[in-house]
Amino acid sequence: MISYIICSHGIFAEAIRAAGEMIFGEISGVSCLGLLEGEDMIDFSERIKQQYEDDLSKGYQPIILTDIPNASPFNASILALAEYRDAKVITGINLPLLLELLIQQAHGDYETLDFEAIITSAREALAVTSVGEFLE
Repeated sequence: MISYIICSHGIFAEAIRAAGEMIFGEISGVSCLGLLEGEDMIDFSERIKQQYEDDLSKGYQPIILTDIPNASPFNASILALAEYRDAKVITGINLPLLLELLIQQAHGDYETLDFEAIITSAREALAVTSVGEFLE
């Protein structure tokens, strides 16, 4: 079984999960950890490691999702998982990425995840739309 741990600045993790539930319905196997203003990165890293190990103990294969590449939640995740060399961290989470991951979670297991296809799908969801052209 797959679980996801969303690590972000502030309340973004909880907000993107809530948005995902509006579209996908109730979701399980998704934890949210937000780096609070003034929180020490080492403390945040310990919270990430604890959640990761809790998920492992429940039989999940956790995947970390972070908001910004090379920012504090990403760096804290790498620090937390230093002893788990096979762990995966996906950075740059957006709602299409979360939805694609939830679909994969419902229909497959860790070994069948196609990370390239998931990332490609999330990238393809990014677009600029001209309102005038859209309304024509």
